[in-house]
Amino acid sequence: MTAREIIQRRMHAQRLLGDKFKSPAEAVRTLVAIQSQDHPGAKWGLGQRIQGATDQSIQKDFDDGKILRTHVLRPTWHYVHPADIRWLLMLTAGRVQAMSASRNRQLGLDSTVFKQSESMMAKLLRRNNYMTRTEIAAELEKAGIDTSNQRMVHLLMNAELESLICSGPMKGKQQSYALLEERVPHAPELSREAALAKLVFGYFSTRGPATVKDFSWWSGLSVTEAKAGLVAVAKKLVNEGELWFAPGEPGPLPPSPHVYLLPNYDELGIGYADRSALFDDSRLRHLPPNRSSSVMNHLVVVDTHGEGMWRRTAATKGVLLKTEMFEPLTPVQRQALRTAAGQYGAFLGLPVTVS
Repeated sequence: MTAREIIQRRMHAQRLLGDKFKSPAEAVRTLVAIQSQDHPGAKWGLGQRIQGATDQSIQKDFDDGKILRTHVLRPTWHYVHPADIRWLLMLTAGRVQAMSASRNRQLGLDSTVFKQSESMMAKLLRRNNYMTRTEIAAELEKAGIDTSNQRMVHLLMNAELESLICSGPMKGKQQSYALLEERVPHAPELSREAALAKLVFGYFSTRGPATVKDFSWWSGLSVTEAKAGLVAVAKKLVNEGELWFAPGEPGPLPPSPHVYLLPNYDELGIGYADRSALFDDSRLRHLPPNRSSSVMNHLVVVDTHGEGMWRRTAATKGVLLKTEMFEPLTPVQRQALRTAAGQYGAFLGLPVTVS
């Protein structure tokens, strides 16, 4: 399978191409988990996969709790569906806590501090009393719990991993926190084996063609666990060499050239340990060190391959979109870029100018 064929299948599986999802909840439920530490960027990544979505419509569903944001899979935020948050935490929280243990020790965070802070959070947030990180930190400080030097970030993350808290609605420009028990309806519990099989199938059916190593990277689980989960669902997938994916032929590619403005950490890149089908990291050698990773930047994709970076800056009226292309675009590619920028502007509800 060629790199072009791999990306074509992945784009259709993730709904960047073909039929779009009808809502943020459907998108997140199908894709299982979507990396989202950059909340504005992640909303745009969702928006490109949802019919008629805008920044406002996705934000409303987020504020209403139809999609949630929490630490799961790896030590970073992901969007998850309320119906999935508990079994995802059960399956992956222990691994995230293990990966965070060394840093917690450096910060002087132990089980006693975690229990004290989480007991306070449970009282502060009850009865849907949504509070921001700043507001919670102020209350913890009053109680003598040090929240400086990244300690607050880890206190909140551990509370998420312990299934105590999850995202609440935005308060101004800050995300609030809510008690998971009050925010999320109860759902039937899954065994670890059933949860693993569900995660494996969800990944390969929406990110495939992909390898076991890709899944292990994305999920934070071991290769051994990945292989065990794959045994349970292998009959529902297609295997070609090391690649696993959903059955069926991929839909067509749009007429060339077609440009996509992917946000940083988009699942088309971050969802894989091996990103060479989409992006050749060696082409970043001329960029400054802080822009040297393809998954850390907003990626300009021309047809099926990453061809440059983009970034958004505020303008007097609207948004200015600046690009750093590895090779000069042709006139027709430049027009495709302006079309993509127009779609981004429609999503934001703001005019976008390409520099």
